[in-house]
Amino acid sequence: MKAALHVLGAIVACSALMAPAVGAQEKGTVRLAILVGNDTGSSERAPLRYAEEDIGRVRKALLEVGGFDAWDIHLLAGKGRADLAESFQTVRQRIAKRPDGARVLLFFYFSGHSDGAALELGGDSVPFQQVRRWMEESGAALRIAVVDSCFGGGLTALKGVRKVPEFDIEVMGDLAAEGSVVLTASGPREMAQESSEAGGGVFTSHFVSGLYGAADDDGDLRVTLRELYRYVYGRTVGSTVGTLAGPQHPSYGYEMEGKGDVVLAMVTGKAAVLRFPVTMPGDFFVLELPGREVVAQVTQDGTQERRLFLAGGGYSLLRREAGSMSAASVELGEGESRDLAERDFSPTTLTLADVRGDSPRGRTALVGFYALSGWIMPEMGVMHGAGILLRRRVAVFDLQARLAYGQAAVTDNGFSYDFRAMEAAFSSPFALSFHRFDLLFGPTVAVSRFSQESSMKGSRAAWAVAPGLLAGANLVPLEHLDVLLAWELSAVVMRRDGNWVAEPVPRALLGVGYAF
Repeated sequence: MKAALHVLGAIVACSALMAPAVGAQEKGTVRLAILVGNDTGSSERAPLRYAEEDIGRVRKALLEVGGFDAWDIHLLAGKGRADLAESFQTVRQRIAKRPDGARVLLFFYFSGHSDGAALELGGDSVPFQQVRRWMEESGAALRIAVVDSCFGGGLTALKGVRKVPEFDIEVMGDLAAEGSVVLTASGPREMAQESSEAGGGVFTSHFVSGLYGAADDDGDLRVTLRELYRYVYGRTVGSTVGTLAGPQHPSYGYEMEGKGDVVLAMVTGKAAVLRFPVTMPGDFFVLELPGREVVAQVTQDGTQERRLFLAGGGYSLLRREAGSMSAASVELGEGESRDLAERDFSPTTLTLADVRGDSPRGRTALVGFYALSGWIMPEMGVMHGAGILLRRRVAVFDLQARLAYGQAAVTDNGFSYDFRAMEAAFSSPFALSFHRFDLLFGPTVAVSRFSQESSMKGSRAAWAVAPGLLAGANLVPLEHLDVLLAWELSAVVMRRDGNWVAEPVPRALLGVGYAF
């Protein structure tokens, strides 16, 4: 979960109230950001799924509602300590060349693993005290850091940072303010959690949704820091209270001056307003087309109208209510205001798992493969084969059906001939999913027809059944690209020379396919 909402609020608050043209920088203010995401930490920790993706979502929010310019945002996905140090050096140089009299806001955001005192960037460990030192040496008047990691609450207890109560959010300064804000996504002993449904951190999902208007409680088409924090805090705790890890509570501390509230987002001339009426209860997920990425989620509990401020374009909406799913497609024009209606939605079997899944891979894939099999007979060499395989992910199983053709050379008492095999097989291994690969292990069974033709023995054919075990991995280097590596050990049961025999046959398989 991300505490980025506090960061954005403080950034905007300390620079001035947002002007109607959201995203335009205030005169005399320079805003710089370093966004760091790393899915891997120390070797003791399992890789995260969405840390590197989430910094892209934070960047999008900074550009659209935070008033940042693209060239002033440093995005470090999967990078190490050296890259982070280089980014701070670039920021220092940028600040040194700022216009005379310009105030500088520096926003640091981290998503990844932490031990509560140091940030883990792959194999590198960067103490948070070092990050604070880099920020203080940057020359920025206001320095804001948010850390989305487990055990983050301890970072707000650093020397010189005053811890504040959960809802004491009037942490506002003016352009003359200087100081630091430290925000974390979890308490000192809490786990930061991710959501496969939303395709990112739980906190980040609610934060982005609130920023786009879901947090607008008073209906004035503006989102203030107070509204946003109360919305995201409540949604985050509510979303995690029933998980195995338990509820997650954001934590923060600060060294700043000033009081007040601030507008973080509001409707501009180009923004469209999408309204969710009180008469349409349910959980709504808004997906941006054509990529079908989850932009925002809105819970309409029947107490008040909800709305989102969105850019013009096409959107797909999924509505979940009382165990049923329905879908709608909307096209929003710039400046348009639209109310959703029951007639917009129709029943669907599509779910968010089909849209995002537990990883970036598709749910179905068509794979072409090459296979190398061991011997079936002592006088037979290795069998080279090729075929096609259809994979379908169902719950925790990776169902596979394949057709293959193989051929091997046989040398028997000086005579050489070809041995051919046609095979149909089905496998149902259990899939243990990580960020960009699955580990597979489970049963497989094949039915084969073997044939041979030689001048000595003539034409012969036999049928065989081959139960066995499969182990392997499915790699996802790109969104729609699957690379399958598998190893099988089967017992080929067949009738040979009038007797039933069972021969152990090993096989290695390499496949490349398209996931959809």
